Amino acid sequence: RRAQLNRICRAQSSIEEISYPARTAEKILDRMILSCESDTLKSCARPNTVCFNTVLAAWAQSGIKGQYAAKKCERLLLKMEQLNNSLSIPSILDNESFSLRPDVVSYSTVLNAWAQSGTGRIGAQRAERVLDRMCQSDDKEIRPNLVAFNTLDGM
Repeated sequence: RRAQLNRICRAQSSIEEISYPARTAEKILDRMILSCESDTLKSCARPNTVCFNTVLAAWAQSGIKGQYAAKKCERLLLKMEQLNNSLSIPSILDNESFSLRPDVVSYSTVLNAWAQSGTGRIGAQRAERVLDRMCQSDDKEIRPNLVAFNTLDGM
């Protein structure tokens, strides 16, 4: 029993070490979001698409096998979509540099996370759902490109 607990503790600590950069990046992103929800927009460090894509990439490239990192990426993408629809900003700031709209990089990074997850059929099904969302979107900016299709080719 003690040996099992030691193995679990070692496994957990190695996951913590591997995921540290991604967790840190996500915490910074969360602070940015909170500052925009609670402060005036003038003092707000408003995250944009690039901020989210950076955190998505950190999780996708974290080296964590299984569904954990890929699910983190999917949840971040969903959060990004929700915030894009809910955070109101003055028209003076309403430009691409302040956009929270997911782009093809955002979706392709989630596809990559599932491709890297090593979860076989489950990962392929989840990636296929993300790809379907890309294909069915009215937004031409998130339509799958060659990178997105090549990511799925290796699954």
